[in-house]
Amino acid sequence: MRPFLRPETAGVEQTARSGIAAGAVHLATAAVLLALAGAWRFIASSGSISGLVVQGDTPQSGTYEAAWRYAEFAAIAGWLAPVVEIGGFVLLLLVIRQLRRMPVRDQSPALTTQTTDSEVVR
Repeated sequence: MRPFLRPETAGVEQTARSGIAAGAVHLATAAVLLALAGAWRFIASSGSISGLVVQGDTPQSGTYEAAWRYAEFAAIAGWLAPVVEIGGFVLLLLVIRQLRRMPVRDQSPALTTQTTDSEVVR
């Protein structure tokens, strides 16, 4: 971690760094929630009973029904997927709101050095 610019601005810089870190963590968490919801939807779609067709000249050819062993868990995951997606989108909206509230440093470097020089003169 880099040191602070000046001892007087340590508190403000610490707050800004904490805000950026929190925004990054929230953004990553929202992305994980959206990916998890997509995975749960995929699991739910493949967790149903499906037909398996075996073709050939053997006596075992025909249509069989194949059921997934944990199909009830896949159904529950499919029901919970929209809730997780909504949570991910709400978290993304909160990150956008937080980033819009962050103050933008619009001071030019010349003004900063001028302020520093004037403080030295005092």
